Amino acid sequence: MSIPNKQIGWSNESNLLWLVSKQIERLNTIIANSGGGGGGGVASVTGPTVTGTATNPVVGLATFQQIMDNNHDLVNGRNYQGTLAGSGNTGINVNALGNSAAETNTAGSVNAFGLAAAYGNAGIQVNAFGYLASFNNVGRDVNALGEKAGYTATGAQMNAMGLEAGMSNTATNLNAFGTAAGKGNTATNVNAFGSGAGLNNTFKNVNLFGATAVADAENQNVYAKWVSGVTYYFGRLSFNNITANRKWELPNTSGTIALLTDIPSLTGYVPYTGATTDLNLGAHGAVAESYRAVSNSDGVIVADSYGSPKLSGIYSSQAGQIIGQIDTDFNAVGDIAYTYANGAIVYQETAERLIFTAPSRVLFNTNDVQLDVVDAVYINTIKAATINDVSNLTQVLNKTNAEILALTPVEGETYYNTTIQTFVFYDGATWKRISHSAM
Repeated sequence: MSIPNKQIGWSNESNLLWLVSKQIERLNTIIANSGGGGGGGVASVTGPTVTGTATNPVVGLATFQQIMDNNHDLVNGRNYQGTLAGSGNTGINVNALGNSAAETNTAGSVNAFGLAAAYGNAGIQVNAFGYLASFNNVGRDVNALGEKAGYTATGAQMNAMGLEAGMSNTATNLNAFGTAAGKGNTATNVNAFGSGAGLNNTFKNVNLFGATAVADAENQNVYAKWVSGVTYYFGRLSFNNITANRKWELPNTSGTIALLTDIPSLTGYVPYTGATTDLNLGAHGAVAESYRAVSNSDGVIVADSYGSPKLSGIYSSQAGQIIGQIDTDFNAVGDIAYTYANGAIVYQETAERLIFTAPSRVLFNTNDVQLDVVDAVYINTIKAATINDVSNLTQVLNKTNAEILALTPVEGETYYNTTIQTFVFYDGATWKRISHSAM
């Protein structure tokens, strides 16, 4: 009759007797298939002593060493070593080392090393090393190293190393290194490095570095920082929003990477192309080693530096040069000259007067003074507050008689003749005294 299956809870003696019975059953099968009948020879095997005939063999008790010696190189690439190693296995190419290693395994290409390693395994191409490693595993292409590594996992293509690493994993492409790393993971394409990294993870395409590192979205790199006790901070880099290949090049220097929130607001700053509205500095000043203030009219005030005792002067784009200096009270310092195509205007500091050289027409104000300059006009200091009507105000030039006669005058030209000490004018034909008498 057939020998019953081994029962859980048997004593060591019962287990040994069961092993002996199984060996005897196997030997009987070998003898029956040996072809030696009808009083022929007795089949001989290494192990228990067998006497008698093929139809009525007498098998002696095998020693424990004989049992151990025959527990290897079995059919279909099966190699078992250890109590119940490979017991109930139906897979081919199975190596089982350790009590109950690969017991009730149903898949092929399995290496099980350790107590109950790959016990009840159904996934092909499994390497299980450690107590209960890949216990009741279903996934294929699994490497489980450590106690309960890959325990009851169903996900394929998993590498789990560490106590309970990859335990109960249900997703493909998991690499978990560390105690409980990737335990309970349900997302694909996960790399978890560190104790508890990726524990119960649900986000795919994540790389987790450090103890307890966890993602909060898909497509992340997460870095864990231990603070104290069970307190950790996580730095997360997300690349969820990219829609094409991207490359971020770091500079070849040390420093701090700034975020947009680190850049101060530019509200109130003057654009480099120029302000579009008035800028109110309040109680503050504009500080610079050199600056220019430009008005809508022709002219630029140039300062040597902030706080300088004087401004550099007034610059005229038409004259193409700085024409003088102005102190902090906007008083002239030295002569100021403005030149143009056919004449010039010069302020003489020592004489405190303006000189207009011909030909020119100078309008101080359309309702005030108008000068039509033929040769040169000198204007001394005038206090406008004491003058009501200055429409014809002119200081006549002094000239000698010889200088006057050498001129090419126009009608109305007037001088004070220093030779004869009287005013003269040109009537369009000759020079005459103001009294109309001949000079």
